[in-house]
This record gives sequence, structure tokens and C-alpha cells, in this order.
Amino acid sequence: RPHRGSDPALFAMSPSLAQALLADGPGGKGDLKESRCPLREFALPEVFNTHPGGQEHLKTAEKSDCPGLLFLAYHIGLDMDGAIGNAMKARGLKLPEAGTFYEELDAIVRKIKEENKGQRSVFHAWCLVITFLLLPSFVWLMVSPGLLPCLLVSLLFELYFLNIFHTRHHKGG
Repeated sequence: RPHRGSDPALFAMSPSLAQALLADGPGGKGDLKESRCPLREFALPEVFNTHPGGQEHLKTAEKSDCPGLLFLAYHIGLDMDGAIGNAMKARGLKLPEAGTFYEELDAIVRKIKEENKGQRSVFHAWCLVITFLLLPSFVWLMVSPGLLPCLLVSLLFELYFLNIFHTRHHKGG
């Protein structure tokens, strides 16, 4: 049911998102502390040395108040019913409960990935260009110090760390 004063466009875009944003808590009391969050009950594997995101992600989730939410956020748009689900089952663990809102977001992410398959190749080419340009620009700075080589090296280092290290954080390594 639409909340009084709510925007009808929000409901047209995503009914479950609108309900989630406008929820008053259990019984309409607005007290969310009384509600049960199934994501809080998510069990993490003790050790998962082959985890693609690395052990650091698991340590972060272990310290979190809601590890199930982190799990779902990091795995959105991925094959939860295939490789991820099988890896969880092999360790005797269950996937966290995902609601309608998450399923809508997951479908949107999967659709975007499907429609833009070539973007991944473009990104890999971009990372290779940055990597290959970094060494010659650094040599240029050492051989002929100046403002232009300094700016180029600074820009390439920034792009390198943003694109490559940030991606490694999400993909592990």
C-alpha cells in the first residue's frame, strides 16, 4: 500500500524498493530493533583459502554486524545458484536469504552485464595501456625531470591505483 505523500513514480520503478524505503517497521511502530533480520544469522566459513576475494573480505565480514548483507552486496549479479552456491554447500553453509528487493537489483545488474559484455574487454585493455605506459613515463621523469613528465607520472600512478588495485580488491589478489 502506498505511503501517504509518497511518490507514485517510485512505486512504478520498483514496488519492493518503495515498500522497503517507506516501511514503518513491524506492526507500524517504527521500531526496527524489534524486527528479525535473517542476514544477521548468516554463518561465515572459518577458512576459505581459495576465496576469490581473499581472506581479508572474510575477516571484514566476520567483524561486521551483518555479514549476510556484505555477502549479498559483494556477490550481486554473480552466479549464486551455481559456483557460489556450490562452494557454500561444500562447506556446509547456507546462502543468506535474499528478498524481493535484492532479486530485483540482481536482475538489473545481470541485465546490464549481459548487454555490455564488451565493456570488460575494454577495461582490461585500458588497464594494460596504463601498466605499459607507467614504466616509460617513469624513465622519462628520471632522465628529463620537468613539469610535464611529473604530471604524466602522477596521472598514470593515480589511474593505476584506481583501476588496477581497486579491481584487485574486489577480485582478490
